[in-house]
Amino acid sequence: MRGSSAGSKTRCIDKRIAQPLIRGKKGQSKKMVDRGTVSNELSLLRRMLRIALREEFKVIVPSFESLIVRTERGGRALTEDEEKKLLAVYPP
Repeated sequence: MRGSSAGSKTRCIDKRIAQPLIRGKKGQSKKMVDRGTVSNELSLLRRMLRIALREEFKVIVPSFESLIVRTERGGRALTEDEEKKLLAVYPP
């Protein structure tokens, strides 16, 4: 990310989402990059920059605020069978 403005970062994200996934030796996939993948890549970049800063390299760590999007985990309800099995092992 060359530019440090929010607009340039957003354009970079939009460009990345428009690219297909690369899966190991198979090369490009038909599936496009998901927003979660971009968030994971940004998290990794932020972590690498912070480590470089800690190790006293001359780097600037830009703000990634509002660019890294996390989804809520879970959200699936138990089926009746799963609930019965769970209650059999862990009574209320």
